[in-house]
Amino acid sequence: MTISNTSYTHLIYDHELMLYPYAPLGILHNQGQWPSSKYNISVVTSASIENLNIIEWLAYHQMLGIDHIYMYCTDSDPTDLYRKIMAFTFGEKPFITFLHYRFSKSKTQLYFHFIRNYLHETKWYIQLENVDFIYINENQSLSNFINSFTNVNAIYFNMVLYNNKEADTSTNNSTFFEQNTPIDYPFIYTKLMVKSQSCPYQFIFNHLSNRFDHHIDDNQLMLSSCNVLRQDMKQYYKIFPEHALQLMNSTTQDEIIKTAYIAHLCDINSIQKDIKNFPVLPTDHHFQDNSEPFIASRNDDDKCVEQNKHSPILQLYNPNKYWQKNKKKMWKNSIFPSFSSELSLLSSLKPCRQSSIAFKNKTTEESAYILANGQLKGVAQSVTQQESNPWWEIDLQENHIIINIYLFNSIDPYTSNMKHFTIESSEDHEIWTVRHRKTNNDLFGGVDGSYYKWLHPLGIKARWIRIIVPGDNQIFSMDQIRILGMEFQKNSFHKKNNIFKDQYSQR
Repeated sequence: MTISNTSYTHLIYDHELMLYPYAPLGILHNQGQWPSSKYNISVVTSASIENLNIIEWLAYHQMLGIDHIYMYCTDSDPTDLYRKIMAFTFGEKPFITFLHYRFSKSKTQLYFHFIRNYLHETKWYIQLENVDFIYINENQSLSNFINSFTNVNAIYFNMVLYNNKEADTSTNNSTFFEQNTPIDYPFIYTKLMVKSQSCPYQFIFNHLSNRFDHHIDDNQLMLSSCNVLRQDMKQYYKIFPEHALQLMNSTTQDEIIKTAYIAHLCDINSIQKDIKNFPVLPTDHHFQDNSEPFIASRNDDDKCVEQNKHSPILQLYNPNKYWQKNKKKMWKNSIFPSFSSELSLLSSLKPCRQSSIAFKNKTTEESAYILANGQLKGVAQSVTQQESNPWWEIDLQENHIIINIYLFNSIDPYTSNMKHFTIESSEDHEIWTVRHRKTNNDLFGGVDGSYYKWLHPLGIKARWIRIIVPGDNQIFSMDQIRILGMEFQKNSFHKKNNIFKDQYSQR
């Protein structure tokens, strides 16, 4: 007797439903064996178009080293959210699996749908909200850190609460952790990262009224669980929060901040009830290191004190460090130089002159001034006649400390004119000091990124700068010239000079 495809499919589906309480689909479809994982570390999250910073949240965790995100859209219509994030869903290895789950707002049901259908695809997973940011010390990678927990089935990340003052507005997450303060609240709550093959599927199925993002009270899982400091967590939630407070003394919290944690953005008013009812340990309770338990501060009107005693160390170890690290990568790929915040562009709008002009439609001052107007064009914007020792000069109006001079040569037949040149400076326009001589035959460009950079790490004091092409029958030609430095102050000359040694190097 031949069974039709429709009947066969129905039989498979019936079989899968009967086994629903026992194992995820990936195991059932692989003869009871765990298939190879597609991803190392994944995040499970729910999202809505109302999550204004969803793109930055996604970009941050992609930058951090998360391999994949399972995103459950809870909007009635998923169109707007999908349009916003769909760039993350393309390619051979998309960053997001996008799922529409409109009929249930239950986080546990969303979570179990992931466990049932996608658990087998990833080695590790963690359930996060769009206000949770994983922080790992930036001196190590997330994958190396997690994979170092070889005999561990679950890793607890303690949560540091930040007061989100702009919860209803779009926030630049790259500066958020500089502008907002951590709330003075103990780091006792956790988020749980689970090794998929150790996920207690049957336990979760039988306890779907519970939440499983903070803790899974399964004895087998707890036997091989720890926090990011590899401290045993078996007793952590047994009597909560007393046992948690015993572990989370001030020293431990400092070490957690330096290692890894979850930065959780929240409205300070939403935790008032928890703080007000937070149990205070007996005064005769002692910790092993005799440190005081970290209890949330209260004032007369029971409002949480925003300033966290760990704020100084959190300034050194927070998610913003990853934004800063990647901004540096961005500037490394910049065709044009990034200027130190310590320096000012001194040459802008300053009077200039040169020895002669090749074209009579401008005066020497007008032609020379073009080289300091900031408009790169890739061609020689000012050219002298062919003459002996042609020069260009700028008056900075007063003495400054000059650190950098950028020369942007033209990319045209005039390029070779600047093969050799000399840079001189003066404080009074009478006594001139040679600061640099280019004597090699190497050509340099400008708008293509191969500009010439002169650096004096200690800085020179000068008002006038002159650039000369030495020799007979020479031509001075250039696209742009930029001079950077700082205001001259008699009592602070060279005070900050050493900061530039590490930031710049001469071509």
